[in-house]
This record gives sequence, structure tokens and C-alpha cells, in this order.
Amino acid sequence: MTAALITKARRESAKADFGSGPVLLTERGKPKAYLLEAKSFEAMQHRLSVLEGIALGEADVRKGRVLSHAEAGKRLARWLK
Repeated sequence: MTAALITKARRESAKADFGSGPVLLTERGKPKAYLLEAKSFEAMQHRLSVLEGIALGEADVRKGRVLSHAEAGKRLARWLK
């Protein structure tokens, strides 16, 4: 990130109303970065990790890497005591 963009980000974050969503920062008229609240960013990261987990599970199902409930219980028996 350039120093000018960082300065602009600091200036915009001080006056930004994040209630209306992320703030787009431009450099020479082209989109360069988005500013958003830390809370919103963390929520977005959490959603992405959940979606990645779901996608991995769906891929396992498609490839046939699944167990029945009984088989899973047998494998997990030592931890479920």
C-alpha cells in the first residue's frame, strides 16, 4: 500500500459512517481498497471459514468419503467415553 493511500485510509476512517457499509478508497479514480469495521471483517472471516468447511464436506460426499453414524461412533468411541 502506498503512503498516500494509507494517509487517505486514516482520514476516511476518522469520518466514515460504517453503518452504511464498507467505504471504497480509490487511487486515481480506480478502486484500491475497502475500509470496514473490525467487527464486520471478523464476521465476514467467520462466514468464509464456515462456507469453506461446508464446501470441503460436500466434496467429501461427492468423492464417497463418508461413514454411517454407527461407523463414526465406532471410530470415535475412545473419545466419547
